[in-house]
Amino acid sequence: MQVVRKRKFFGERGSGTGRSFSDLLVDDCVFHWCVLSQTVEPDKLAQVRNVQVCNCRLLHPVAIGPSVIRNVTVENIETQTELVCWHPLLQHVTLRGRIGRIKIETYPCVEARYFKPEPLLRAFEKANAQYYSEVDWALDIREAHAEMLDIQGVPWHLIRRDRETQLFIDRRVADDPHWCEHIRADNHWIDYVEERFMNPDIDKLLLVAPKALPQAEYERILSDLHELRQAGKTTAE
Repeated sequence: MQVVRKRKFFGERGSGTGRSFSDLLVDDCVFHWCVLSQTVEPDKLAQVRNVQVCNCRLLHPVAIGPSVIRNVTVENIETQTELVCWHPLLQHVTLRGRIGRIKIETYPCVEARYFKPEPLLRAFEKANAQYYSEVDWALDIREAHAEMLDIQGVPWHLIRRDRETQLFIDRRVADDPHWCEHIRADNHWIDYVEERFMNPDIDKLLLVAPKALPQAEYERILSDLHELRQAGKTTAE
């Protein structure tokens, strides 16, 4: 395994067709304005396998474009802004320790999110279905201490979760105009749920209590999540 340690990367663009990154340990590195993979062709995705990333800092926008990511562990990373992953195809990816703010998108790029080109989205949906039909599990977030973790596009049943701190809420619950009637008005999750479900493409949310926040704030948000569960608004599946 090649070791990359204490290096700084600025403006790196891993944008070549079907590029491959494998058998790497990336430790104590800093990334500025970097992007991995910018393809919008499902048959030309970057390939990442057998990689460990730990103790790294992501400064300014850093993104991962459409890629196939297998057997990867990410542990203890600092994100100055959100790390956005555009339609990754995952298998045996583990997030562990403090991981900052991560968003996994169902769209392959920002333009697709806003303009929704049907041929492109159909191609990625087909690739997504075919890929995940052969995956036993995709993502493990049980030991992830995140500030924010927003996941779409990964089949829910292929995500390994902590069922006490990571719960689902369905759009059908939030579509009821009285859904939060018996919940405290200052519950942390009300505004988040209603804002996210303004996106008509989202049918289900995974609510992840942010373990990386200061303990008192985390416990308050976790208590609010348990209030939703006790009111029958969330599920473990």
